[in-house]
Amino acid sequence: PRFYSIASIFEEEGIVSICQSVVTLPPPYEHPGLASRWLRSLCVGDKGLAFFSKTNFHLPVDGSVPVILIGAGSGIAPFRSFWLSDATNPMFLFYGCRNKEDLPFSSEIEQLDSRGRMSSFIAFSRGSEKLYVQNMISREERRLLPLLHNPKTHIYVCGLSKMEIGVRNALVHTMAIGNNDYPGIGVSRATEWLVVKKWLKSYNPEVYGVAPPCENDPMAIFWEEATAKVTRIITGLDRIGVLLPRVEAIRIPDSTLEQHIRMPYLRRYTSFLPVKPNLFCWGDILTGIPGPDREKEADNTVNPFLLQSKSNDAETKGRL
Repeated sequence: PRFYSIASIFEEEGIVSICQSVVTLPPPYEHPGLASRWLRSLCVGDKGLAFFSKTNFHLPVDGSVPVILIGAGSGIAPFRSFWLSDATNPMFLFYGCRNKEDLPFSSEIEQLDSRGRMSSFIAFSRGSEKLYVQNMISREERRLLPLLHNPKTHIYVCGLSKMEIGVRNALVHTMAIGNNDYPGIGVSRATEWLVVKKWLKSYNPEVYGVAPPCENDPMAIFWEEATAKVTRIITGLDRIGVLLPRVEAIRIPDSTLEQHIRMPYLRRYTSFLPVKPNLFCWGDILTGIPGPDREKEADNTVNPFLLQSKSNDAETKGRL
């Protein structure tokens, strides 16, 4: 089957919209894309078979949570369904296409920008300045860093696998380098930060196509090592009963914060982590990430990773 992201859905009318581009392969093939060309050939009254599949592309329940939407080409489709919904989440769109004429839903994006409903950053690869969406991410680091340091922020990426790899590297690079207000945390720890966000489903890639081989790519090696490290820790803690399902995460009340133990800086980048009382979160075992000397405006929410522990520290860490 050929999968398409839903650009809008109106349940009462029974209407579902998709966004697609007709693909024509270069010589010597020169034949059009099978699914895209067939869809374009349909007339009113024609019928076809379709089904819905599961996806992690859902906006957070909390309407105050900022969302970063990153895509290229027809990858803009699910983001349109976001801004057409009645959600109130602050939205930041990073999108790449060839030129202004190829920008889909341009009138809607302009209206959203003018109303302050969404902030959009468009990269044109065929303009006077050749820019891809990952280049735009690096260019707008001053706007992005407060969002990336906000533990609530959700990131959505949709498009080709190759594009997602470039976006992932750009996000890691932005966090690794930092700036005067938000000091960098280094490539290794920035990669771990993004791996943790993916595990917590606050970094959600929805990609298509075959990813290019990157055996000798240093960033790919960092990603593999960070993924293996996080997986190893999660598996170990789950084995001894520390982790609960993510949906059963708990938060310590503000009134008892002074009785709790502050976790490493890494925990400030993630949303609510599943834990059991009287045991340490798995982030204790990850190397602590030194944070800025002072709290930032974008990170002034109560750190959810403050956990009371009545067990012996040495004994607990020894078991882990």
